[in-house]
Formats: sequence, C-alpha cells, structure tokens
Amino acid sequence: MINPKVNILILNWNGSHILNNCIQSILKSTYNNYCITIIDNGSSDDSINNLIENKKIFLIKIGKNLGYSSGYNYAFKKIKNNKDDYYLLLNNDTILNEETIGHLVDSMKIYGENNIYGPNILNNNDGRNWFCGGSINLINGIPYHIGINSIDSFNIYKTREVNYISGCCMLISKKLISNLNGFNEIYKMYFEDVDLCIRSKRFGAKCYYVSNSTIKHLISYSLGGSFSLKKYLIKVMSLIKFLYINNNIFLFVIYFFINLLLTPIYSIYFLVKKAL
Repeated sequence: MINPKVNILILNWNGSHILNNCIQSILKSTYNNYCITIIDNGSSDDSINNLIENKKIFLIKIGKNLGYSSGYNYAFKKIKNNKDDYYLLLNNDTILNEETIGHLVDSMKIYGENNIYGPNILNNNDGRNWFCGGSINLINGIPYHIGINSIDSFNIYKTREVNYISGCCMLISKKLISNLNGFNEIYKMYFEDVDLCIRSKRFGAKCYYVSNSTIKHLISYSLGGSFSLKKYLIKVMSLIKFLYINNNIFLFVIYFFINLLLTPIYSIYFLVKKAL
C-alpha cells in the first residue's frame, strides 16, 4: 500500500480551547492523503460552533457524552462504508509535528499493515517524555508508560515492538478495528487502549513505538490535570476491570491482592504529586 488513506478520528468533549490548535497542526502535515473526522461527544461548549472550516474536516455529533470506548465505536459504525485504509485515533489535546503521520505510515510499510503504531508523546507542559511505548508490570499486572518523565527518547527508546500503544495517538487499520469490533465498552475511560492492543494479538497484530514520530500532549485536559482525584478514581475502577478481563481468575486474585497491599503506597504517591 503506497499511499494509504488515513482518517484522523478526534474524539472531542468541551475542547473549545484546544481542538482547533490540534486541527491546525494536522493541516500542516507533509502527509497529504488524510481526512479529519471530529467526533463530538455531547459537548456543551462552543467547540463545534468555532470549528475550522476545511474540505478535509467532517463532523459526527453525538447527543451525549458516551465516554472514550463507546464514542469511538459510535463513529466506527458511522464511517464503516467510507473508503479509509487506516484510522489515526487522536486526542483533541495534542499537537502533531509536520512529519508525525508520515513517519507512522512509513513504519507501517516496514513492519506490516496489520499492526498498531504510536509515536513518541511529549508532555506539552515541560517537554519531557510521556510515552515511549507501553509495557506491563509482571509483578502487579499494571500497564505503564516506558520512559515517562525522561528527557531523551530518540537515542534511548528506539523504534521497536512494545506491549501496547497509547490511545492518545494510535494508527490502526480499518480492517483490524472491524475484526476487533472496536473497543470494549466496559471501559468508560482508561485501559481500553491496552485492552484493544492485547486483543489484537489474536489476529496476529503487533504494537510498534515509532521514535521519530512525535506529538505534544496536554495531559488529562478534560479531567482537570495529570493528578486529579477524578482521574485517580476512574483509573482504579478501570484497572480492576482490566485485570479481571485479561487474566485467568487465579492470576486476577493474585494481582488484586498485590495491588490492595500496595494501595497505601499508591495513595501517598498520588498525594505527593498532587501537592507538587
């Protein structure tokens, strides 16, 4: 596939201050065979009223906030008959470099069309790494971002196969999304991307972190920042679901009790980060 059609799917909820910045960065891309589909998840602000007008931009309006998984699945059904080859799932609080999409597509040509690809994601607030590929802790079963808060990425965290790709920016084929029936809607937010990547392995897919493809991410904009209490509670509930779904009952019980024992440490870590 020489020049695949990429439909960039941006799930938006009350992103009036960030959405157009994201779109403008996409429109500067050196890769040209794309369109942008804004999936408005029941916004109550003026996100859509002030949307940039461009022939490459399309809109899907949802009457209420369905959450991450259901919001994307709603859009997958709406555009299933479109002539797209790939979907680039993208947060509305991101900024793409001009070469971001092109580097992801180039990696697809090297490693294979049936795989999932993701870029180096930088924290927009301090320029440090936020995501250099995803892995899973063998002791407690918790997924984690490789290289988070580090500075160097290109020289240390090179393009390679990883356990999962962040749903913040994920290039995946339309065919694979169809085979997977989209995201598991048991998750309202968090871990649905990891779950999708794990399930994709049943269809022979692998996940690749692409070091020379970069985006900036305004961390947890819709939830009040990186260390909001709301985010913490949502993550805990999604983690329990993730551990239960993706492990046998014996391993789930082990992981559950290990994490239960570690709860005081998690809580102290949260409070310290919240105070900084």
